[in-house]
Amino acid sequence: MLTSYKPEYPELWFRQFMLSDPETMSYNHAWGGTISFPEERWQEWYDFWIREPEGKRFYRYLRDESGAFVGEIAYHFDPELNGFIADVIVLASHRGKGYGGEALDLLCAEAAKNGVSILYDDIAIDNPAITLFKKHGFTEESRTEEKIILKRETKEPEKNMAENHKIKAARRGDWKTTPMPKRHETFVLHRALSDREMDALRLGNVPQAMEDKWFWYMEGSTLWAHRSWTGHCIYRIDFKEDQNHVVTVNRDPKQYKCTSVEEDVASLNKLLDWWTEIPYDHYHEWLSEIYDALKKADEEK
Repeated sequence: MLTSYKPEYPELWFRQFMLSDPETMSYNHAWGGTISFPEERWQEWYDFWIREPEGKRFYRYLRDESGAFVGEIAYHFDPELNGFIADVIVLASHRGKGYGGEALDLLCAEAAKNGVSILYDDIAIDNPAITLFKKHGFTEESRTEEKIILKRETKEPEKNMAENHKIKAARRGDWKTTPMPKRHETFVLHRALSDREMDALRLGNVPQAMEDKWFWYMEGSTLWAHRSWTGHCIYRIDFKEDQNHVVTVNRDPKQYKCTSVEEDVASLNKLLDWWTEIPYDHYHEWLSEIYDALKKADEEK
């Protein structure tokens, strides 16, 4: 569980490190990527954001259960928008743990306590984080060719997302599939999932377009995930109350090429980020898969 923390001046080393990390700041590529934060700027920045926020700014570090810094949350008033802009950054080495969504909810709770009723964010149009924001209550306000403006009321809606969207849950017979092959492997995936996220997973997904690459459904506490084009079963996830979920993964090389549990953990965490959104944004998930594949190919050169 994440907590917010008001940093002391000497602890700005973490913000300097985070803003200079290319992988962490890759989401910011449309605005230049990494951001310089030299020590000579610390005092002015600290006074402006921490000591004298004037009700227009809020800034905190994110800490995990061990007390380690893993990111930041912030908001500030934008006179042009006439509203408060949200900011959430999770250190790249701590992504894939569900921290992004937890940080967004934490920021909205802090904003609500401070009397801020609506938060906005402007995100590059190709940034996969759009899906994460929508999953956690943000809706589209407007867009241009370069960015999308999202907003959210800081109080959580009372109704369950699935009830709000009136989506029929997927069933085994909704798609032509093949069973998990005899060649498979089992591992444990530790990931905290909220009731809201489990509701989204229970809805499953019946593909509606060529880019919609996954068919999944749940039976009891088990999720079955199949590739839409082939019907091959890639993952079976048996969800556990202690959040140590048992995953069975396809290891037939004719059906699935990955052989690394570490890679599967990373891939599955990304997929769960997408699949716990209502409605599921298959198009941006597809773009994300393409980006990851191209990045991996480039690294292997």
